[in-house]
Amino acid sequence: MLDDEKRPIKIKIDGFIVPLIVPRNDEQIYRDAEKLVMHYLDKYAKKYNQRSYEEILKLTAYQLAVIISQGQSDTETLIKELEKSLSDD
Repeated sequence: MLDDEKRPIKIKIDGFIVPLIVPRNDEQIYRDAEKLVMHYLDKYAKKYNQRSYEEILKLTAYQLAVIISQGQSDTETLIKELEKSLSDD
């Protein structure tokens, strides 16, 4: 059972639906992240239309890592936060 602080949402990344349970106050962050991922997937798919989908995913992941790194000066702290986030799921 969900508490009042969390809500179920579905994120769609290029046809792949990801059901998540997120803090109610953070829902917009997850929605914005979905849009950002789709923006770069579309951008790279058009720019590198001869490349495999796997390569497009790698380019997208790298671009997003660059964006995150620009906002985070302490990479070690960022990695720990990401690992914690992944282990919470």
